Amino acid sequence: MKRLLISQIFAAILFSPLCLAEMHEFKSADGKKTMWAEVMGYDAETKQVNLKLANKKRITSPATAFSKEGQEYIEKAAVLLEAGRNLRVEFEDVENLVSEKRNPTNGYQTLKQSNGFEVKVRNNGKSVFNGLKAEYQIFTSVYLDPFQDRPAKTDQIKYGTALFDALSPRNEIEISTETVPMTTIKRLPKSQCVGGT
Repeated sequence: MKRLLISQIFAAILFSPLCLAEMHEFKSADGKKTMWAEVMGYDAETKQVNLKLANKKRITSPATAFSKEGQEYIEKAAVLLEAGRNLRVEFEDVENLVSEKRNPTNGYQTLKQSNGFEVKVRNNGKSVFNGLKAEYQIFTSVYLDPFQDRPAKTDQIKYGTALFDALSPRNEIEISTETVPMTTIKRLPKSQCVGGT
C-alpha cells in the first residue's frame, strides 16, 4: 500500500471579479431609496434584471432604475452568471519526480515529487469573457508519522491566482497551478530487499 507523507492533494477553483450568491445594496437612480438584493439573472437586450430580495421575494426591474454603481454591479454579475453556465473546467493532476531512493535494508522506496494541476478552461458560450481571475486552493494532508496504524495528520491549504485577459467563444485556455512538494514512501518487493526471496 502506498503511504504518503503529504497526500490527498486536490484543488478548488473559483472565477471572479465579484462573489455571486451574496446580497448587494442597491440604490435607486435618484439616490432616495435603497434595498438589499441578489442578482439572479439579467437580459442585456431588454436591460431587465431579475433580483431576489432579502425577504426571498423575486422581482424583475429595469437596470436603469438603479444608480450607476448598481448598474455596473449588475453587468459584472451578468458576466459571472454567464460564465457559471458556459465555462467548462477540467483538472489534471501533474506529478514530476524530483528524486528516488531505494533502501533494500529497511525495504522501502522514497519518492520525492512536485505535484500540481493543469487546468483547462473552455468557453462554451457565445460571449467573450474579459478580465476573469481564477482563484484556486490546493488542499493537502501532512502525516506526522505515516507508519502508525492511524497516523496523525494536519491539513494545509495553498492559495494562488491566475489572470487571463480574454477568453473567446469556443476557445480554451490552460492554467498551471503552483506546485506542492510531496514525499511518497512505499514497500519494495521482497525480491528487492536484503535477505528477501
